[in-house]
Amino acid sequence: MAIIRQLFRQDRNPTRPLNEIVNTEQALDVRSEIDEYVFTDHTREYLRTLVDALLDTAQGQKPDVLCGWIAGFFGSGKSHFLKLAAAALENRPLDRVADGVGAFEYLVQRHELKIPHERICREFRVRSIMVNLALALGGGKREGERQLLHRLEGEIYRGWGLSRVPHVAAIEREIKATGKWETLLDLVRKRNEGADERDEQGVPLEWTDARVRDLASEAHRILEDVLPKVLHKYTNVRDYLRDREAVQASPEEVVKLAVELARSLDPELGRVLLCVDEIALYLKGSASSTFDGDRVREVQGLAELVKDKGQGRVFLLATAQLRVDDIDAKLTDLKDHVLFLHDRFPKAGRLELDPRDIDEVVRERWLQKDERSPHLQGLRQLFAEHGGLLASVAKLREIALLRDDDQLTDEKALVAYYPLLPYHVRLLQEILSALRHDDQVGHVAAQNRAILADVRQLFAAPGGLADAPLGELA
Repeated sequence: MAIIRQLFRQDRNPTRPLNEIVNTEQALDVRSEIDEYVFTDHTREYLRTLVDALLDTAQGQKPDVLCGWIAGFFGSGKSHFLKLAAAALENRPLDRVADGVGAFEYLVQRHELKIPHERICREFRVRSIMVNLALALGGGKREGERQLLHRLEGEIYRGWGLSRVPHVAAIEREIKATGKWETLLDLVRKRNEGADERDEQGVPLEWTDARVRDLASEAHRILEDVLPKVLHKYTNVRDYLRDREAVQASPEEVVKLAVELARSLDPELGRVLLCVDEIALYLKGSASSTFDGDRVREVQGLAELVKDKGQGRVFLLATAQLRVDDIDAKLTDLKDHVLFLHDRFPKAGRLELDPRDIDEVVRERWLQKDERSPHLQGLRQLFAEHGGLLASVAKLREIALLRDDDQLTDEKALVAYYPLLPYHVRLLQEILSALRHDDQVGHVAAQNRAILADVRQLFAAPGGLADAPLGELA
């Protein structure tokens, strides 16, 4: 007896692994993600908009997409798109690809995109700086309370290969500028050997170990011992580090640092993408139903300075579960900040993912059948024999909810969505949207509710649909 799994290609096995929650700060298997990604008309057009904007900056223009906004509810693919687009625009090198083809070149070829990518790949040097405000690194309360600007500053420094603790990274830059970097490394190595502070292999911990320089307390402890020997002007190191740690980053400093990073990549065509995931969560702060005025002003200032002081070298790309207009409507109680997002993130720079985009992605990525499967004809025969009864019993009574009932009599649609019914993906969206009202947006973002994950689970759960007999429905 044929089973449902046999309708799919082996590389599209519906029980295959899925990264259920996309954390923009985690490493990306770019080649695999490009192969699996499904472009919709909206995402294809927005990627073209980003490319055109990059090219325009080389002509001295300041396009609206210098500040971009990608909106869609949790699981809609906004974070996935942002991360993939950033990797592509960097044209990162790929494993398992012949002739040294980079990510952007491969993406264009793989998806047959009509995008002017040649100059981006050949001349531009792009670096993306990722900050995920839904999944703070470390996950602790202190990290959750960190300023967005602090996080961006640290990630920009990390883009240079320095500590992600801003004031520690600033000292590292000074040490490198004076030509004493090797002196620092040697002193730290000797200090840790004498203190018997070693890694898992018994080797003295290096300064460049993330457990040392990326943790402020550890970095402070070691710098108190070695910094006066590297740079003699530092005498009271403990007080200096404590004072520097207390200094809050400003939008001016972040943009200035991003411009410097862009110039270090290439004096003319270096570009930095500041990518902020789930920015609406940050704007709400600890409040559950209102926006934090200080954080609103912080983002407002950052967006203004990206345009005014970023010299066309810096982009700010944000994602949120709320559309720009939805947030603007809630800012009426913040004096002088009504429509601040509308002004700072112009319409030409926005991507608003439509529910039908998600429907298309799920259908093409997880439900796409193997046209060479010998069992497809058997499935079509089942629909031909029982389609009338199915259309009658599966018809939704609440017509206002979804208007896809006509697809229940469309054999092509029935086969495309099988073993789901054509309206099931849209129905899942409606259910998740009902569960997530605005006051819950911070809680839902931390839960595994991506629609792709839900659909995969229908196949992969014990006794799931993958091994069910052909003809069974979800």
